[in-house]
Amino acid sequence: MSPLAAALLGALTVAGLTLAAAGWRGLLPSLGGPVTLPTSVDLLQRIVLAMAGFVLAFVVTGWVVAAGYVAFGAAAIPTLRRSKRARSDAIDRVEAIATWTESLSDTVLSGAGLRKALVLSARVAPAPIHEEVRRMAQRLEHESVESALGGLSSDLADPAADMVIVSLLLAMRSPAGGLNEVLTSVARTARDAAAMQRRIEASRARTYAQSRIVSGTSIVFILGLVLFRREFLRPYDDLVGQVVLLVVGGFFAVSGVAMYRLGRPRVAVRPFGRVQRVAERRPAGVDQP
Repeated sequence: MSPLAAALLGALTVAGLTLAAAGWRGLLPSLGGPVTLPTSVDLLQRIVLAMAGFVLAFVVTGWVVAAGYVAFGAAAIPTLRRSKRARSDAIDRVEAIATWTESLSDTVLSGAGLRKALVLSARVAPAPIHEEVRRMAQRLEHESVESALGGLSSDLADPAADMVIVSLLLAMRSPAGGLNEVLTSVARTARDAAAMQRRIEASRARTYAQSRIVSGTSIVFILGLVLFRREFLRPYDDLVGQVVLLVVGGFFAVSGVAMYRLGRPRVAVRPFGRVQRVAERRPAGVDQP
């Protein structure tokens, strides 16, 4: 079998394994309904990257194990890019919640009631949460303030938003508590949380930069040996050498996966639970603002 035919056969195998993994993760069409277009495009992109990486690595090195690892890394590129973007979006979202809360506080301070302030805030809500706040304002046209805020909590699904909304609901239960002061304090807390997350992300960025330097140096060194001093790598050409390469490459793969798992966005813990529970405990007979 020619090297090119072997590379194409390996690429098709990689594509099949990628499809099998996608099916196992529930990313393929099923009787339950079709897959969305972004999911289909993402899957196709991963298959193309994996096949291209396998063929290129196999043609250059002639090692099936190395080609497999390159295919794995190429298929993971969209995940790594999306993870970084998700972390940045999460921080922008917390800052947007803080800005929206400050705007709400200013509107309440000007003398507007809470319902009117919430409706007006939808016009100037920051982009990361604009759509959710707009839907909340629409619900206020035919729902109570408690119900609309509960829907906003479900839409945002963010601990910072829960903190703001629970504070609003508690202030409604005790009108003498000073709604403006509560909002100002909550907004300051949310902005401090966003600043802390940005410092954490900056620290992660330095770690990632060091990891990229180490990985890049190793890859360039290996490519240099493959292209210009192949005789030093001939022990890897036989079966025993491929097994050794599988083990050595496995350490790099496990390290990369561990680094990703440490830096991926965590599922937000919402200690306040569903805001509707707070609304349900509101005493009967208390008028809405």
